[in-house]
Amino acid sequence: MSASIERRVIGCVMLNAAISFHAAAQAGVNRDWFVDGQCRKAWDIAKHMPVEIIDALTVAREAGKRGIDGLDSGFLSDCVADSPSSTYINHWIHELRKEYLLREVKRLGNQMVIEASEPGADPDALLSEAQAWMTASVAKAEPPRNPAQVYDEIVTRWESAGSTKAVGLPSVWTGIQKLIGGYRPGKVYVFGARPGAGKSTFMMNEVHNLVRLGHKVSVASIEMDEGELRGRMLATDCDKSSFSLDTGFYNHCDFDELRRMAKTHADFPLRINDDAHMPIEKLVAWAQYESLKHAVEFIAVDYLQIISGSGNRKESRNMEVARYMSEICQMAKSVKVPVLVLSQLSRLSPRENRRPDLHDLRDSGSIEQDAYAVMFIHHSIDECNGVESESSEFIIAKNRGGPTGSVKVEFQRNRQRFNERGGV
Repeated sequence: MSASIERRVIGCVMLNAAISFHAAAQAGVNRDWFVDGQCRKAWDIAKHMPVEIIDALTVAREAGKRGIDGLDSGFLSDCVADSPSSTYINHWIHELRKEYLLREVKRLGNQMVIEASEPGADPDALLSEAQAWMTASVAKAEPPRNPAQVYDEIVTRWESAGSTKAVGLPSVWTGIQKLIGGYRPGKVYVFGARPGAGKSTFMMNEVHNLVRLGHKVSVASIEMDEGELRGRMLATDCDKSSFSLDTGFYNHCDFDELRRMAKTHADFPLRINDDAHMPIEKLVAWAQYESLKHAVEFIAVDYLQIISGSGNRKESRNMEVARYMSEICQMAKSVKVPVLVLSQLSRLSPRENRRPDLHDLRDSGSIEQDAYAVMFIHHSIDECNGVESESSEFIIAKNRGGPTGSVKVEFQRNRQRFNERGGV
C-alpha cells in the first residue's frame, strides 16, 4: 500500500510539479516520508529542477546525467499512469503522512521491545526515550512555518485580544486576569505557597472555573488522590466544608441535591492522574498523551517538589528540580498548552512575617528563571482594637513582559475557596 501511495505522489509531481510541490511544502513533505528507493530518488532529483520542465522524461534524463541507477522513464511513466491527475495530490499527501507515522510507530515499538527485554532496563528512561523519539517523528511530519505565517498569527492574536482583553484561558479572579492577561498556550505558570497556605485550593478554583466554561483540563494530582480532589471541588461548589462532610458534621444535609450536583461535575471535561509515583519522564509522557489523545487545553501539576526522581541519576536536589522545571517548560512548548505548576516555598522562621519573594521558591533558582509568571499567596494577621483578623493577597512577582502587582482576596479555609475582595 505504501509503495502505491508514494508512486501516486511522484506521478502527481511528474504531471504538475508546481501544484504538487506547493501542496507538499504546505504539508511539510520531505524525503523521509518515502520508503521506496526509486520514489525517494525521483523526489530528490525533481526537488532540484525547475518546476516548468519536470516530467517523466526530463527527470529520467537528469538521473542519467547524475549517474543514478534504477530511475528510468519507464518507472516514472508507470507512476504517472497510477495517478492520472494531479487534482488528488492533497489526498495522496495525507495518505503518505499516515503511512510515514505508522512506520515510525512500528519502528519505535520494535525498538522499545528490544530495549525493554535487556537486563536492568529502566522503564522511566525508556518512556523518556519513546517520548523524545515520537516528538521528533511528529516534527518531521509537520509543515514548516515561514515568517509571513508567524506574523499573520501575531496580528490575528492582537486583533482578537482587542475584544477579549486576553491572550489565553481566563483566570477565575479578575485581578489576576488583568495582570497576566490569561493563561497563554505553551507557557508555564508557577504558584508558590508555604504548606497549608492554599496551593491546592488555588489550583482547584482555577480548574473548576475552566471546566465549568467547557475547557478540557488534565491534572497531575501527585499529592491528593482523585477522590479527595473531586470531593473538595464538589463541596466548594455546594458551599459546604469537605472536612465537615467527611466527618459527618452535616446531619441534615440535602444529599439528593449533592448527588444532582455530582452528576453535573461528572460531565465536566476534567481528567485526573493521581499516581503518587510520578517521575518527570512519566509526567512529561502523560502530559503529551493528554494533549494528543484528549486535546486538553490546560494542564496543572500538584506539585513540583513532590515529583519523584528516576532513580538512576546522581545529582543535587537543586539540579534535580531545575531539570524537572526545564523539562516541564519544554513539554508545555511542544504541546502548546498552558501549564500551572504548584511549588512549595522555603519555611519561614517563627520570627519572620514577610511577604514571599522569588528567592523563597524551594530547591532551585531555575524555577523563577524558567517560569513565564510566578505567583504567591500571602496571609497576614492584622490587629485592630485587640481583635485579630486575617488578610490575604495573591502576589504576581514575575510576569514576563507584563505588570506585577497584588490582588486582595479572602481565604475561606472551611470552604476551600478564595474570594476576591478588591482591585489590583
